[in-house]
Amino acid sequence: MRKIQVLLSFMIASIFVVACSHEEVQLKKSKGFGTVHSEYFKAYEGLNEQEKTIYYKPVSIDQLPDTLPIAVKQKLKIIEQGHLPFTVDEQLAYVTKFKHDGVMKHAVQLSYIKKNEYDSIDQFFNISITESDKNPLLNYQYTETKDSVGNELKQVALTDDTFIYQQIITTDGGLLYTYYDEIDSEISAVGTQANELYAYHKGYIYHFGYSVSPEVNDEQLHDDLLALAKAFILADA
Repeated sequence: MRKIQVLLSFMIASIFVVACSHEEVQLKKSKGFGTVHSEYFKAYEGLNEQEKTIYYKPVSIDQLPDTLPIAVKQKLKIIEQGHLPFTVDEQLAYVTKFKHDGVMKHAVQLSYIKKNEYDSIDQFFNISITESDKNPLLNYQYTETKDSVGNELKQVALTDDTFIYQQIITTDGGLLYTYYDEIDSEISAVGTQANELYAYHKGYIYHFGYSVSPEVNDEQLHDDLLALAKAFILADA
């Protein structure tokens, strides 16, 4: 067990750097529309039922402001780009605040983006970290190896008593995956299809979404990004 912990610590150190601000910026409020959530787990998490959402303009991931609560900021790490399956053109953080069950919460989306020749998003790896007092997976029972539209659904151990769920697109369609993007100076919840990872750990919902080139979209890639997601979540364990 000790060897496994040492190996995990080494892997984490080689993948992430601390998300600290080199040039401190202040968040600026923005107009916005929509909320991001898991389509598959939304009945359990309820993040599509936010009472009020405050949007902020995106900032570079390495400029996340000190105005974020310390507990939230400690969850944020910068992924070394060599561990992603594409060249990153932009790495942005989208911060939102929202009221859920009468309590204000924070959420941060870290977006690693590769663009095409038309300056549109071509490939991405997104991580959403959302404060949540309730574990949405407590009432979820894993009984099927396919999601509701027939794509592969895996339950993988995260810790001794928690799991991470991986949805891999294996059909011609997929559940709607939503993420934040800035369009015409407004923050919008954009819908697309993507492979997804979902977990709850120590007061936070972690939701990953990724879409990559077909040339590298194979079983090894999904295994590698699953390991990356687990390491990200457990980096402060």
